[in-house]
Amino acid sequence: MFKFKTPSQKTLKQMSEVAKGENTKNFEQSCIDKIKELTNHENVKITSSGNNSIFIALAAIDGDIIIPDQGGWHGFKQIAKFLKKDIKTVKTDEGLIKPKYLDNLEIKENSALIYTSFAGYCAEQDTEAISKYCKNNGITTIEDASAGIGDKQHKLGNGNYSDIII
Repeated sequence: MFKFKTPSQKTLKQMSEVAKGENTKNFEQSCIDKIKELTNHENVKITSSGNNSIFIALAAIDGDIIIPDQGGWHGFKQIAKFLKKDIKTVKTDEGLIKPKYLDNLEIKENSALIYTSFAGYCAEQDTEAISKYCKNNGITTIEDASAGIGDKQHKLGNGNYSDIII
């Protein structure tokens, strides 16, 4: 077994207490409160999976779904196709989104850009620049922050930059 996938002793103890009914703490609310703290978002919902969260976010978009040509997750495109959304692909520099490349796309009103905090889980996106461009152009930002939430500099998974954080 991989050591990094092994729960800590503290986690195992908590799990045991919950299973025995010895700990009645509302863990869901604790998670919601922590996510609010980490993201600066007031509205937080726990879903059954990342895919479900992406599905819900993309289903709420009336316009185009903008997906980076590299560094994204294949599920973005698959879910958008399933929802019969028009997909626009934005050129990147090895997965990094340069807002100026969005100028080359004809984008409908009420569109959204979905991207990961880390392009290909390797290179940090400039979420502040992406956010500024999108806010100025009426584009909703959907950030998959699964690899970046809680970063110490508060640049990734930050509700001040991203409209929706998954």
